[in-house]
Formats: sequence, C-alpha cells, structure tokens
Amino acid sequence: MTDEWRIRRRFPMTAWVDVAVKAADAMRRGYVINISREGVGLYYLGTVGAGTDVELTMHMLGPTGIEIVEAVQGRVMWENPWGGITIMGIQFKEPLGTGAPTIMDRIVMAERLEGNPTQGTAVQTWSQALRPIGESPEPGDDDVPTHSA
Repeated sequence: MTDEWRIRRRFPMTAWVDVAVKAADAMRRGYVINISREGVGLYYLGTVGAGTDVELTMHMLGPTGIEIVEAVQGRVMWENPWGGITIMGIQFKEPLGTGAPTIMDRIVMAERLEGNPTQGTAVQTWSQALRPIGESPEPGDDDVPTHSA
C-alpha cells in the first residue's frame, strides 16, 4: 500500500490525547500514532464515526520533562477497528500554526531530520536539525544535504 495521495509525510510522535466529541458532549483518551501538518493518527477505545468534528487536547512532555498541552480542532476522516481498539485518522480543520507551537516545532524538527518533507529522505545531524529556521549553515558544514527541484 502506498501513501502517494498524502501531501506531506507522517512522523511518529509520543503523546496522549483527550478526544472531545462536541455533538455527544463526551471525551475519551487516545494515543497518537503519527502526525503531519494536515492531521494525526490515533489509537482510541470506542468509535466516533467518520465525519465527526472533534477537539483534540494533546499532552506531550517538553524537553525539560514538563507537560505541554495544546488543543487543535479536527474531523474524523476514517476509522478502522483493530482488536479491541479503533485506529482513526483525523484531519486538522485549520493548518497548524500559532495555536499549536510545540506540535508544529516537532513536525518541523522531524522534517529537518529527514530532509525535504515531500521529496527527500536524507538525514541531517541533530545540530543541523536544531538550527533555528532560516539560519544559514556554518562554514564547513559539509553534511548538510541539498535538494534540487
């Protein structure tokens, strides 16, 4: 099975998430499988139903071990029962940005580690990946991969 229909690559992420179903006034916990700029894959106990609007409150550990919480809005695009759980794909209602800076930072870091998010798979060093966005490489940084269009 290929993922050619996807615009951007998915990356693994460790986080737990509270899934609030607005229409049912209900909330349950799920666990993140992977994430991209467009959406997130979850393990979830129960079902919600494709097309359902949800609010996701993601709980992540920051670099100092302190919990960081960010909320995003989404819509369940598909569900697939698997054993006693459900795997679901949720598309974000709006592009990630200022409302979820930690989630976005983790995606950007993963893209930097992997290379070009849509065309490349070259792996950079951690020091390269952690360089602030827009900052030029230091002279002598020969291990920075380049990508041609």
